[in-house]
Amino acid sequence: MDEPEILRRRILHSFISNISLGHGFVSAEAFALETLAEMFIAFISQICVQTRLFAELQNRNEPTFHDLASAFIELGIDVKSLYKFTKTLNSDKFQKIAHPAFASIQKPPAILHVIKPRPHLGYIYDHFPPFPDPHTYIQTECGSKSEREYQKTRELIAEQKFQIEKGLVRFRLKNQLLKYDSKELSIFNEDTKDTSFMIIRNETENGNYNSPLITALFSN
Repeated sequence: MDEPEILRRRILHSFISNISLGHGFVSAEAFALETLAEMFIAFISQICVQTRLFAELQNRNEPTFHDLASAFIELGIDVKSLYKFTKTLNSDKFQKIAHPAFASIQKPPAILHVIKPRPHLGYIYDHFPPFPDPHTYIQTECGSKSEREYQKTRELIAEQKFQIEKGLVRFRLKNQLLKYDSKELSIFNEDTKDTSFMIIRNETENGNYNSPLITALFSN
């Protein structure tokens, strides 16, 4: 059994033990105490069922005292004997259960409003909550400020230009094929057969037409 069920059984056994003690019993076995507890639960359940039936018979949703009295009479219990029993409950021989202590609920502190809340815009309905105060907004500052100085910008541009030129040179050296003894050799990857990214040059090379063009320009 879980902890709430164990606590409920303990309270029920204490109640039955006090009733048995009031009737002259000094001790009881655990099996007998458990049997009396089951009988008491069945008795209470039967009273609740009969009370509910009498309430529904009178077209009521909630039972009243008269429905409970009718259920007692239906089960053959003398209602007047309950008054005598309630008087004996105030005696010291019965153990009483203290009322549970309720913890005080602390109210959250109210928000201090510095200015009046801003009204909603035309496309926002009035039943929506108002805007919070501007001083309650969360502002997260950037850790590092962006450097926009002229010298720093020139250095970054020069570094970028150098990296681009370096990458182009390495790409050209990696893919360029050289002719040596009628064999095409690469500057890199000489020992490997991976030529998937090699650029093969044509066997025939165009002639040098720069000199005649320059001569023709200056002759005019």
